[in-house]
Amino acid sequence: MNRWSKGWFVAVLLLFGVVLLAMPHTAQAAERITDPRELCKTWHTVVRGEDLTQIAAKYNTNVLFLVYLNQVPDPNLIYPGQELCVALKVRAGRLYMVSSGETLTGIAAKYNSDVAYLVEVNNLFDQNYLFVGQVLYIPKGRILQVAR
Repeated sequence: MNRWSKGWFVAVLLLFGVVLLAMPHTAQAAERITDPRELCKTWHTVVRGEDLTQIAAKYNTNVLFLVYLNQVPDPNLIYPGQELCVALKVRAGRLYMVSSGETLTGIAAKYNSDVAYLVEVNNLFDQNYLFVGQVLYIPKGRILQVAR
């Protein structure tokens, strides 16, 4: 390898190293920004004897949503004094939790919405990939078409 080639090789390696070092920082920043808890509207402080089922009933929600929103590793292990988010700041619309066997097409039809719009507002990578327990934002009102 001649001197000129070695210089370019070293420059490319350095650039690659800088990119690799920057990636974890960028990913952490993105996780902080998209943390669902940052969108919390209503908090609940757990009192002795309460469980997630009781808390969910009190706020007209469900246990799976509370587990997802608060990243609770074991739904049976909450403790007095623990702060739980029980409602999100959502403008006109609703949050919907995906159940087994559901498709985005079916969910869109159920709420008189448009698949392409749901993909866009939920920042979905693939409309065919949903998972049980995934929370989707369903905008209020009928969406007939998406302007691009």
